Amino acid sequence: MTWPPSRELDLYFEAPAPAGLPGETAPRTELEIDGLRVVVLGVEDLLIDRLRAWVHWKSDEDGRWARRLAVLYAGELDWAYLRSRATDARERTALASLEPNAR
Repeated sequence: MTWPPSRELDLYFEAPAPAGLPGETAPRTELEIDGLRVVVLGVEDLLIDRLRAWVHWKSDEDGRWARRLAVLYAGELDWAYLRSRATDARERTALASLEPNAR
């Protein structure tokens, strides 16, 4: 679920499913910002989520974000993890199309 921007904090946030639900095994990082606990998903999980929306829902905006994340975090992404998360042929093909652009 994505929430509208916070005018006080100048940010958007998205609420992922709670850890422990089936299929929710993504690594998470906990940060504290101005006394608030913030749980952050890894870039890989954000990328794979956008890639799936691009592939399955034909969302050009999500495709743009998947490509942008691949370029911005090229040197930091765990491509083996991403490949393990791509569950069907269309996802694997889309992911493979991002790898050369990210290097």
